[in-house]
Amino acid sequence: MGEEVDFTQRYINLPAAPSRMQVAEDRILKERQATERKEPDQIVVDCNAQKKSLLRIEADQKLIEQWRAMKVENEGNRERANAAGRKEEGKSWNSAGNAFNNASEKLGKAIEAEAAGKPEVAMKWREAAEQHKNSVEPYAQAAQAASGNTKGVFSWNQIGNAFNNAADKLGKAIEAEVDGKPEIARKYCEVAEKKMCSIEPYTQAARTCAAEEKGQSGQWNNAGSGFYYAADHLGKAIEVEVAGKSEVARKYREVAEQYACSAEPFTQSARAYEQGKTAEGASWNHIGSRFYNAAGQLIRAIEADAAGKPEIARKYREVAEQQVRSVEPYAQAARARSAGKTEEGQSWNGAGIGFYNAGLNLEKAIEAEVAGRPELARKYREVAEQYTHSVEPHTQSARAYAAGKKDEGACWYSAGLGCYQVSEKLEKAIEAEVAGKLEVARKYREAAEQFALSVEPYTQSARAYTAGKKDEGQSWIRIASGFYYAAAELAKAIKAELADKPEVVQK
Repeated sequence: MGEEVDFTQRYINLPAAPSRMQVAEDRILKERQATERKEPDQIVVDCNAQKKSLLRIEADQKLIEQWRAMKVENEGNRERANAAGRKEEGKSWNSAGNAFNNASEKLGKAIEAEAAGKPEVAMKWREAAEQHKNSVEPYAQAAQAASGNTKGVFSWNQIGNAFNNAADKLGKAIEAEVDGKPEIARKYCEVAEKKMCSIEPYTQAARTCAAEEKGQSGQWNNAGSGFYYAADHLGKAIEVEVAGKSEVARKYREVAEQYACSAEPFTQSARAYEQGKTAEGASWNHIGSRFYNAAGQLIRAIEADAAGKPEIARKYREVAEQQVRSVEPYAQAARARSAGKTEEGQSWNGAGIGFYNAGLNLEKAIEAEVAGRPELARKYREVAEQYTHSVEPHTQSARAYAAGKKDEGACWYSAGLGCYQVSEKLEKAIEAEVAGKLEVARKYREAAEQFALSVEPYTQSARAYTAGKKDEGQSWIRIASGFYYAAAELAKAIKAELADKPEVVQK
């Protein structure tokens, strides 16, 4: 929000308003004197333009007066809400009041431009002022939702913020253009446009939230946030570029791109949930989340670079890369599920999870390294590598199912699941070690070893089916299943032990 300014003396009180008008009238007088040598028709045109300019200034001054009164009204709403202990409602009313204040400020600049004979610049300031005013209604909706303890407060506030921030960036664009910096002006207009893109999904979120359609509402909010934060980081890119830091600006634009990429999958997720397609909605949500999370990792990389830690920054970018690598498998899963191909979709989903969990464990490795625990970091990196081993068999499974080879697909899926279980149990072993539960950690590692033994025979069974050797394939399955289910029993026993049910452990 812009700093609150008292516009009473500037635009409303009698001593202030005539001074503005006098500036405009003096300009008009000089222009009239300059028209003496002009053709009569041109003189008429000029006079009409001057009259219209004065009328626009008068209209702007009246609007400022009205908006200031509305600001006071919203301040009263804020005080009443705060006095009643409704702080969230009070914040929204305060934002509405500030919006009128900011709108008045922009309109004041429109008057200055109009009085200086720059009607096109004045028109742009009026557009910025109107965007500030547009934020008032969603802020009021947020306040009313907060007052009634209903849903949608966040969404309505974000709509208001989007209008307000877009107006601010339009203001920066105008200033840049006036200063002779058209490229900077263009970029600020791009930021404003990106902010405005967030309004529709946030509006959908507010409406579906009020209807208790939680799955849809959350995804619409996510889509809105994708656009919203993309705009924020495009704005940061401009700021650092102006400061001469072109490489940092490039990195912020990468962040913005990742946030923007998250919006469409989140939108698809919301639509899938609306149609009752929960599995498909979950897949699209995974895609959006991976882009969104990748943006977060890139931000951390920028921060690490700024702190003089280039190696840490490189590792955060590696995490971001793993997040993005999961997108294509998740997209394939969404398409397969949309077409009713459940098994194929499940296999693609497994491949996506492999990349995703690899990224999570790389992030844990970075945190351990920063905390001065290199051995712990090494173990998390090993787990990350194990998760990536699950990607290829899951991918092979999906392709086999797509080709109608169900037996082969099932074997590859089991091999991928075995790799996943190895990774998960090793991760749990690390967590147990960190918690000082060394015996539990040992048992998880034992389970991981058993799961690992199942992977190769499942792989051999898949290859046997590919070669048309059904009997051989079944033999390998029996071997693999023995290892897998022995490992599953170990894992079940550990879980029971942790739940203080030793009787289950001894069965």
